[in-house]
Amino acid sequence: MVRVGPEAAVLAYDHHEGTALAERNPGCSDAELSQIWDAVGRLHAHKVTHRGLTADRILLTDDGQAMLLDPGDGDIAASDLQIRLDVAQLIAELALAVGPDRAADLAVEKMSADDLVAVVSLLQPVALARPTRKRCAAAATCCPRCAPGCSRRCRAARSPRPGWSASGRAPC
Repeated sequence: MVRVGPEAAVLAYDHHEGTALAERNPGCSDAELSQIWDAVGRLHAHKVTHRGLTADRILLTDDGQAMLLDPGDGDIAASDLQIRLDVAQLIAELALAVGPDRAADLAVEKMSADDLVAVVSLLQPVALARPTRKRCAAAATCCPRCAPGCSRRCRAARSPRPGWSASGRAPC
């Protein structure tokens, strides 16, 4: 994305060879999952959402990069809620691709506990893209298992370390 004025930006496209996440069997490596999160994070850092992060729109290139395809449904100047919806969609898609436990573990690794807590309530079918909703219903392992896993991991991440106060202050 390139800023071309005070209220304008250009999103450039480039062709890359690779395999869509939907076609990967078996799943992805941890490095590839991290690349997917980083690609989405770069969009969100510029307040841009994809709003269509389905497995067929996530490309893993032959050189180890993750590319997000067809961002035409996305938003610019996205609100925090729109960004959280995008993250919920990403977590659900990754849960379908690699299982809810790995998806939740990576979400905790890539996000602060407070940010993830704000996303957990959106891990429900009504907040997801239609194709993801259908796949979650068929799999019965997506949202019902991913949301509690994220919540559990958030509580663990937010709890104070032994000997530290609840405010996060070290013992004197």
